[in-house]
Amino acid sequence: MRLPTLITTALTIFASNLILAATPGSSGPDHSGPLRLGIVKFTTSGYGSADAAIRMRSSLESALLQSGEVDLVDRQHLETLLQEITFQQSGVTSSETAISLGGISNVEVLLFGEVGRADAKTFALTIRVIDVASGKVIHLEQTNLPRNAIARGAARLGQLLAGMASAFSPASMVAVAGGDFVMGRADGPADEQPAHTVFVDSFAIDQKEVSRAAYALFARQKRQTYDAGSTPQLPAVGISWTAAQEYCRGQGKRLPTEAEWERAARGVEGHAYPWGAQSPQPSLAHFAAAAPIEVDIPLEGATKSGVEHMAGNVSEWVADWWDPRAYHAASGRNPSGPARGEYRVIRGGSFADPAAALRATSRSFHTPMRGSQMIGFRCARTLR
Repeated sequence: MRLPTLITTALTIFASNLILAATPGSSGPDHSGPLRLGIVKFTTSGYGSADAAIRMRSSLESALLQSGEVDLVDRQHLETLLQEITFQQSGVTSSETAISLGGISNVEVLLFGEVGRADAKTFALTIRVIDVASGKVIHLEQTNLPRNAIARGAARLGQLLAGMASAFSPASMVAVAGGDFVMGRADGPADEQPAHTVFVDSFAIDQKEVSRAAYALFARQKRQTYDAGSTPQLPAVGISWTAAQEYCRGQGKRLPTEAEWERAARGVEGHAYPWGAQSPQPSLAHFAAAAPIEVDIPLEGATKSGVEHMAGNVSEWVADWWDPRAYHAASGRNPSGPARGEYRVIRGGSFADPAAALRATSRSFHTPMRGSQMIGFRCARTLR
């Protein structure tokens, strides 16, 4: 079965809300609360599927609401809006239809369900979760539910979706203006020398580190396994450089270069730390600790433009190969590091590191084929 043409085409024109304003101190979309989700009436085919769909949807809704992770748009309200849009805007472009739907219902994602017969004793359920901003299917679930266990199976599916709800909202990004800046420092360790001027083009970088929930959603879509655990908003760790790069590419992004990462961390002012010159304190960064904290717990040490946890919590993969003498041969424009190597660079210091490792110029490295419980990542993309 195909999704209703009105909805699948209508959702495609929402302007992307991923990029925060480039102006320092500006703010972008806030995804800190429960996910605003609307469940569209399930389509059905086959004997008994209509009644089964009602029971499935009811169990899904109950499980999602009980989780506290989702704020459901009233069922009748959403369906009435869709009927009104269909009636009032017949013949109007899908762009205008999408603006009406999103503006009136105030949803972030829509959930579509299709119920059919797998066999005489089993129903087939397909769930598509669609990002309203882009119109893309961001998650697909297909399962068979026995006729005598419809409610229980749908409830388990609802619990699964609730655990991934925070990952359904697009990651907020911060725009970083291109320009010249001094990378490294003259009085630092040998691998941070010499201080040298480089130019980077404008880019955007994730405001927060990638969470376990976000990576678990990606892994499930790739038919892989990653346990988000009981605290899915902790940073995704144990991820190899290769897997981190694959995740970013799956989001239409990439890992930041080392130069981009340092530009975002130091700002145009060239700060010693993301927040400025003050030595690290627990109120500014999470370090010298036993474990990381959740990516959406704000500390006072964010950059001036709002990028969080660039010092401490987890170290972060960047794109470059590691070379302790890389700065001696660095390109002056958009440097991307050595052409080859054995290790990849990590930046930012982790929860287990001392204060000295949190400087925005501090460099370290790790084998790219293996993750670590102290290494996470965030993504970036070039702005044209």
